[in-house]
Amino acid sequence: DIQGFVHKFNEEELPPQRYWLFNLYEIDKWEYSKSNKLAMMHYTENDPNLHQKDISRNINVANKVKPGDWLVGYLPSKKIVGVGKVDRELFEDDAIENGFDGNWAERIGVNEWQYTSTPVFVEDFKEALGLILPNMLSTNAINEISKEGFKHAKKLLEDKFMKKPENNVI
Repeated sequence: DIQGFVHKFNEEELPPQRYWLFNLYEIDKWEYSKSNKLAMMHYTENDPNLHQKDISRNINVANKVKPGDWLVGYLPSKKIVGVGKVDRELFEDDAIENGFDGNWAERIGVNEWQYTSTPVFVEDFKEALGLILPNMLSTNAINEISKEGFKHAKKLLEDKFMKKPENNVI
């Protein structure tokens, strides 16, 4: 009699988590992302305002982001705004009702953003967050960072009284 089969995963069998620095561009994009549990980009296929190589490069990087990975949201002013665990791979929402009239359609689902009420400036941004080469902050919406860089970002946010919805502190 086989009463059941239970398979236990040890850490070596689980896919490794990866850590990503995600450019949220502007406060309004961050507020929308935070409220809607997502992170979004503006690299829509066939956008006449963008080069196809930039679109392809950003979509290719975004496709590497998987559920269980972590995002560090940042603004171009070298300020981090929050961290969130990915719960949905890249998807597109180009409906007019998507919050940006069909723009900013490429999105990654985030289980819940953990954040501070004000962005945190990061001194020596690239080094402090452990950007993994090749990093292309000026042209990529998403760049991979080290686990140590993620921990540093999370600590900086925690030191600024990080908040989660319902006032749960990490």
